[in-house]
Amino acid sequence: LGYAWDGARSGHAILEGYLNGKRVHRVRLNLSAGYPVTFMPRWGRVDQLVLRHSTYWQVLVDDFTYTD
Repeated sequence: LGYAWDGARSGHAILEGYLNGKRVHRVRLNLSAGYPVTFMPRWGRVDQLVLRHSTYWQVLVDDFTYTD
């Protein structure tokens, strides 16, 4: 994960995992435009993943893999 723009300096990426409509996991990550941040959760079973930013910056996702 990372920022898509060098000027993005504030806020956090927020990832949430849901199961049957109920949030069961949540994490906030500090990101950078200069280097990637690796995130490898061991959340168990979720049926929905939500990725958003705490302000309005774009978040870059690369090499995403889902395993069930």
